[in-house]
Amino acid sequence: MTLPKPKECENLSVGFGISARSTGFGAARMELTFMALAAAGAIACSEQAKIGPAARMHEIDYETTLRPKLLARGLVVDQVN
Repeated sequence: MTLPKPKECENLSVGFGISARSTGFGAARMELTFMALAAAGAIACSEQAKIGPAARMHEIDYETTLRPKLLARGLVVDQVN
């Protein structure tokens, strides 16, 4: 998931928006990848809702809140170069 800077976009959740080269995009179009992206987005939105109705996505602490929940569900969270 990519999160824009707070000054660029105050509060946005996108169901599918990735940046990839043509070779990588072909792999990302697979159903399991879509499911993993959707699960990660749903978990992030859930955590945002727990903070409060006026919470911004930027208020979620990735390292202490979101990352452990993604790992617990077996979602890959680290970028491989």
